[in-house]
Amino acid sequence: GLGARYQGIGINMVDAQSFDAVATAAARAGVPLISFNVDDARTANARLATVGQNMPEAGRKFGEAVASRIPEGSHVLLTMHDPGITALEERAAGARAALTSHKLKWTSLITGTDREQAVVKIKAALEADRSIRVVLGTGEADTQAAGLALERHFADQGYVAGGVDTGGEIMRLVKHGTVLLT
Repeated sequence: GLGARYQGIGINMVDAQSFDAVATAAARAGVPLISFNVDDARTANARLATVGQNMPEAGRKFGEAVASRIPEGSHVLLTMHDPGITALEERAAGARAALTSHKLKWTSLITGTDREQAVVKIKAALEADRSIRVVLGTGEADTQAAGLALERHFADQGYVAGGVDTGGEIMRLVKHGTVLLT
């Protein structure tokens, strides 16, 4: 059985229900299962614990951190690299809640995880609606792509970008001022 093969399981629970059966099977076999990095906090499951960020709170803190740089009434492009991932959805909700008083217009964009395709999608969205002056990312792939799109195609045009994560070229983009913060 499962217990004879594994002493423990660690998993990213990127979907609210897809891993429930695995967690239940592990629990029945006496194998401890924890989630890390991304958790399914919205629904009950048999995982023992999670190690990771409080995603709604992280989104709220992110929204608070960028608030002073976003003028009231701005049009914001909110990006996610993939739809339906609990961590990204919760970060986005936290950021939006923190920025409610700014009376922002929100446009959402799913960028995908391919960096160059994501840059193309963000560039196209910014070209299609010139009223969008702020790009906020919820994960590594889309935050990096937002910074690269601005660096390559909209440098020194007054855009504000921020995001979540530190991978890829994000820290270089922050250092150079293309991405405000992460």
